[in-house]
Amino acid sequence: MFSLNKQILILSLAFCGNACGPVLNPEESQQELRQPLYRFLVSMKDLDEDPLHIEQNHKSHNFIIATTDTELAQLARAQISVPDSQRSHINGRLLRNDGGFNHAWSWHIGINEWVLAEISIELCDADPYHIEENLESYMAQFEEGASYYCPWGSSIAAELPAIEFASLNPSML
Repeated sequence: MFSLNKQILILSLAFCGNACGPVLNPEESQQELRQPLYRFLVSMKDLDEDPLHIEQNHKSHNFIIATTDTELAQLARAQISVPDSQRSHINGRLLRNDGGFNHAWSWHIGINEWVLAEISIELCDADPYHIEENLESYMAQFEEGASYYCPWGSSIAAELPAIEFASLNPSML
């Protein structure tokens, strides 16, 4: 006989398939919450910084990405020692709000929902300011299944101190 958790999972999948998103086992959820959240500063290279734009917005072109995946964190760490011209760029799922870690912006790239890419389609390439100023347009694309952000000029610049995943506000993820 299936446990109650497995019965709920089976019924959930039968009812909505993958449309409802992943259904997590409560034990797995608690384990994930205890994992460290590895954070990385992403900087933009090859940008002509507009001093007036920066002065008006008081922001840099940097943003923060995060992962609980130790293998992905190792790949990101390895990028820091690679010459700038040989670094991969970020390609990940764009989400509303700062996620509890990308405080300079009203958007973030989903935790564990990014890769280090050599090549990405131009449609998802943009400056962080462009994303900020046109967030609703990008999110409307998401509803159509196309909200990925892949700034070609991005690269991992530094690792930030890890925090506990459980310390994030769930409504921000």
